[in-house]
Amino acid sequence: MTLDAAAAVWMGVGAYLAAGLLIGGGYLIFGARRLDDAADGASRWFRLIALPGAMAVWPLLAARWATGSKVDAASPQEQERAAP
Repeated sequence: MTLDAAAAVWMGVGAYLAAGLLIGGGYLIFGARRLDDAADGASRWFRLIALPGAMAVWPLLAARWATGSKVDAASPQEQERAAP
């Protein structure tokens, strides 16, 4: 791998993480409350701890945020018990 190719890889990684910081941070501040009932009362510290994970999976968070699909907090077992 040449030095130019290595620099291009690191520039790509940096761009991915910068986009992750913007979108993941925005999701944790604004979007998580509306889309996940469990994150509604989350503290600042939880959001700070969750930020690296949000940065890593920001394309998935952006897709969920764009579609507005809510998280169902009930487990499959709880859903089966609740079904009539």
